[in-house]
Amino acid sequence: MRISLTALRAFEATARLSSMSAASAELRVGLASISRHVSALQARMGVELLRREGRGVMLTPAGRAYFAEITAAFHSINSATTRIASDSAPRGPRMGIICDRSFAQRWLLPRLAGFSAEVAGLSLTLVEPREAWEAGFHPDITLSWRRLEAAIGPEDVVLAEPPLHAMAARDAPPVASISALLRAHPLIHAGTRDLWRDWLAMAGHVGELPGGSLVVPDKAMALTASARGLGVALACTLLAEPELEAGHCQPILSDGIVLGRYVATRHHGPGVDVALANRFIGWIEARMREASAVRLAARLIPA
Repeated sequence: MRISLTALRAFEATARLSSMSAASAELRVGLASISRHVSALQARMGVELLRREGRGVMLTPAGRAYFAEITAAFHSINSATTRIASDSAPRGPRMGIICDRSFAQRWLLPRLAGFSAEVAGLSLTLVEPREAWEAGFHPDITLSWRRLEAAIGPEDVVLAEPPLHAMAARDAPPVASISALLRAHPLIHAGTRDLWRDWLAMAGHVGELPGGSLVVPDKAMALTASARGLGVALACTLLAEPELEAGHCQPILSDGIVLGRYVATRHHGPGVDVALANRFIGWIEARMREASAVRLAARLIPA
């Protein structure tokens, strides 16, 4: 039986993240595409692998067994790729990281020189989830944002659980309630409408999302759009650092809501330097704590 590798990747990400929306965001493909590939895989196999539960999904017993098998198979493929590629790779410490482009550009890269300075001769490779998916890239570490309901495995390290704030342009007047926000500003969606829907539900809003919204491909573009006065975007202060420090945007409501967490996942296989990976995770944990403390202190100091 021939099975599409694309369908396997879609199933693996959905199973690992317990959400098709999260898999869609990580792999940077449409939600409909993820759903279609998973449905085709189940139809091809003639067995139910996933079952919807609320806004997420859960594995059936057959799905759990299959997930374990294909995860091991992907690791074997990636290990073989790494082993062969390492013969022509530069010598010295190396580390491959999978992370979202918005997180890399806005938060990680401005700090990464600090870690590189600690490890002489370090060669770093950063790859987006979709590119890694298509190329079979085997990372040492994956950095991801996951919904709170997504499972945390033994190789996962929770880095931070920052609240998501409603971010608007600096000159936008603050609002006192969710209803006032929805009346005054269009919502900016980063790829999927699910995040705003769940955020509003947690804030006590009942009803459908209002019309007049803007949908953009990713969080970075959503923040840029909010800073230009096109509406309100959801983002944590870690990701919104450039706009906040430049005074281009602000949280328009006083409180944020936690919907997810940043997670570092350690991978194993030939060529993976476990000690270096652990050192990097410890370093990024410390930087996130520092950034959160600075941002909290800034909010507490009167203007």
